[in-house]
Amino acid sequence: MSKHTITAGGSGAPILLKPVYDPVYHLIHLHHAGAPEQKCYIALGKKCPNSQTGWYQRCYRPGELPDVLRDPSWGEGRDVYFSLNNFFLPQRASNWTRDIRGLYVDIDYYKLDRWKSYRPEAMLEYIFLEYVEEGRLPKPSYVIFSGTGLQLVYLVNPVDYLNDKAFRLWKKLQDYLIQTLRDVGADPACSDPARVFRLAGTYNSKTGRRIYLVQYLAEPYSMEILADEWLPELVSHGKPSATSLQNPSLRRQPSRHSKSQNGSRKTEFSPRTLHLARARDLEKLVRLRRGEMDGYRECTLFLYRYLMLLLTNDPQEALEKTRRLNEMFSEPLPPQRSGTGHPERGKNVAESERKSRLFHQPQKSCFLSNPFLLLQQ
Repeated sequence: MSKHTITAGGSGAPILLKPVYDPVYHLIHLHHAGAPEQKCYIALGKKCPNSQTGWYQRCYRPGELPDVLRDPSWGEGRDVYFSLNNFFLPQRASNWTRDIRGLYVDIDYYKLDRWKSYRPEAMLEYIFLEYVEEGRLPKPSYVIFSGTGLQLVYLVNPVDYLNDKAFRLWKKLQDYLIQTLRDVGADPACSDPARVFRLAGTYNSKTGRRIYLVQYLAEPYSMEILADEWLPELVSHGKPSATSLQNPSLRRQPSRHSKSQNGSRKTEFSPRTLHLARARDLEKLVRLRRGEMDGYRECTLFLYRYLMLLLTNDPQEALEKTRRLNEMFSEPLPPQRSGTGHPERGKNVAESERKSRLFHQPQKSCFLSNPFLLLQQ
């Protein structure tokens, strides 16, 4: 990310993977870093129940913001928002947008019965596991914990709003993010350049919670590379301005699916990919339950060790991987515990099952013929 010329009000060094409550860092050193002084305005707004419209808003030049945010009514106020893009005039309107600085999704998961019992931190963990790690979304630059929901932000190299080609590409990427996250409550209305999000360090009046962000990436994305990775049908085959090798954060995670020449999704399954997918499912289950696997630990370890044997064909390596899974439990199984649940105890049964599969002799498979045998050994 380019270094900002304004240094007042906090350090511009990236603060990664830690809760950030500093509005100056959020607005100046992170989101609007490098914004020019000339013909550039950033909007701040807040709910104002006593006014006729219920909303109060002002637009400031980037150099004015450090002093403005020292005012507690802004920097520590209630229901304070900032514009995600900047404007030519001191007016927050889409047609006066100067630069597009990011892609963004407002996730109101708490409005859906399926997710409303989740805390924001647990919901974000689910999104990372189900969408980012599965190769359906890139990792966000940072996430705002808004007091009720989540706001995902993907910072991009600034592009001119008046560049019609760039704007159409931005719009396609916005639509892709919203459509992909619709099952977890992505707000379809959050797709205009004049959108505002909550500012870190301020408060949500409905819940009383203080807003904070967590930053995951220090460098902005290139929209062209995002499109090449996630919207390949929209990008020509010309050489991009950068490559995923130059910035590893841009690499798309491996997926179980690929696209055929006509653009339709096809499934690439083999016995190995099936075993790998099942092993990842077990790992994900343990993470989603935060290690609370009482009553299922023995069976989980047995199945995982069996899958590792099929994948590695190395009993010792499979044992080491199973030990690591056991350590993910909130209460790992001790070595001295009886039964096959502990990795050390279940190895003979799991290896017998692998060998029966290897030599195509399912009739000799003790586990397939009696799944409960592993609990009786």
